[in-house]
Amino acid sequence: MLREGPTVGAALERYADERTAAGAHLLELGRRMGRTQVDETPDWAAMGQGEVDAWFRGVLAGTRHYPYARPAPGG
Repeated sequence: MLREGPTVGAALERYADERTAAGAHLLELGRRMGRTQVDETPDWAAMGQGEVDAWFRGVLAGTRHYPYARPAPGG
């Protein structure tokens, strides 16, 4: 940002804008995961690995977070 900005102030403002957006995205992801784990707690003991993966894919649908950055084929 410092190399690209015309001034230090402009570069820091651009950096803050981008980081604020990223932070808001992560906050929403945390809230989404909290709701699904607390309000709609899965029966973890009854789930196999494939079911756990499918659950996480559903929770993270539309996000850009590893390991489910893209929708699974057919899902």
